[in-house]
Amino acid sequence: MPAELMLAAETSVGPGCVALASRDGPIGVRELPADRRNAAGLFPAIDDLLRSAASKLRDISIYAYSCGPGSFTGLRVAATLGRMLQSAIGCNVIAVPTLTIIAQNAQEHPASPARVAVVRDAGSRRIYGGVFQRDGGFFRPELSPGLFCLRDFVATLGRPAWLAGDGLLVDPQAVVEPDFHLLDEPYWKPRIEWLVRLAWEEARRGYFCLSNQINVLYLRRPECEEVYEQRRAAARQRRGE
Repeated sequence: MPAELMLAAETSVGPGCVALASRDGPIGVRELPADRRNAAGLFPAIDDLLRSAASKLRDISIYAYSCGPGSFTGLRVAATLGRMLQSAIGCNVIAVPTLTIIAQNAQEHPASPARVAVVRDAGSRRIYGGVFQRDGGFFRPELSPGLFCLRDFVATLGRPAWLAGDGLLVDPQAVVEPDFHLLDEPYWKPRIEWLVRLAWEEARRGYFCLSNQINVLYLRRPECEEVYEQRRAAARQRRGE
């Protein structure tokens, strides 16, 4: 059994997956069932990983999770697991922003861009966006992730610009420009291998979450709350308030 074991969870987008890893890379990866909610599939997958590695839950020294933005339910499940593990077995917890994970895919592109903008569909014709600069072995944030209109976001980018993510589909005409280079769909998703590598780098630096820092980076309220507020506003308008 490796001296240090990391459990990593990527649940920001369905169906999600979990991995058990040493410092040399993933030991095993399990995709979560597409026909079950993340909470229902997560724990059986972790149990299967540990059994395959002849390990137990208490052998995990680090838990890393993709903290968002992304699926509200998936992110909350991953963060809740982090709090449980920190409390129950005392493992260290590392939260890695999802856009940072996606940005690392650009390292594998033949053009080897030095800077990349990542955009994810946030619903309601908005995007989550962040800009990342190559720094050593990783792409690191140049612009903190935020919630934007795609046209407003790309207007702030320098030219030329490399872009990746399903947010490109929100308004395809907004990114039709000769100086925009769009990475293909295989570069759009957060990959658990990059989550693991980024988390080991954070561990090397000693950057671990305190209990009150094991949270999600959602950047917008749950859609049900936004719909409720819209209906309340419409009702007030009908009443002339």
